[in-house]
Amino acid sequence: TVHGTMGSAAGTLSIQALLVSAGVGAVEATPAAAALNWCLKDGAGQLATIASAYAVSHQFDTHPKQWRLAAGWLENGARLLEMCTLVAPLLFLPLASASAVGKAVACLAASASKAALHLSLSKEKTNVADMTAKAGAQAVVAQLLGTSLGLFLTVSVILPRPELAPAIVLALGAVHMGALVQALRSVTLTVVDATKAD
Repeated sequence: TVHGTMGSAAGTLSIQALLVSAGVGAVEATPAAAALNWCLKDGAGQLATIASAYAVSHQFDTHPKQWRLAAGWLENGARLLEMCTLVAPLLFLPLASASAVGKAVACLAASASKAALHLSLSKEKTNVADMTAKAGAQAVVAQLLGTSLGLFLTVSVILPRPELAPAIVLALGAVHMGALVQALRSVTLTVVDATKAD
């Protein structure tokens, strides 16, 4: 899918920003310090996943489109925070941690809302597992294409002109969100949310 490909391409670029900001490749950086920062960042994301699942999981079935859209916004916002680590490397840990929190909550919301979306798309509710497996394979293809695009952009544009990286990530994010909105518009939900039931 287009939104998956663009998201993966933007993710490739924002992870590169994180790695540079963490000191990967720098002579003065110690691997232990980079590893500690990375673990603290990931821990923040894992705690956010647990808290979010507890706080809002009951809403994923009745509002799947809204949650999938919110996941897209969170994911793109997290990538922008990762890009900010390039201009503020001393703020690596808070920026990367906030990004990890955003990505973790986005992943939870996206995966949970996809279940309700797949249920709405399935024929007679008997092929949800088949549909989920095929959607997963489609997502992997999109990720491979996006990673390839991200690497191509790195070599052809960002290495010669690193100042363009944030603009490219913004552009990829805009296409990602536009494609996501179009994809969500094409789904007719079979669930009734609380606002429609009243």
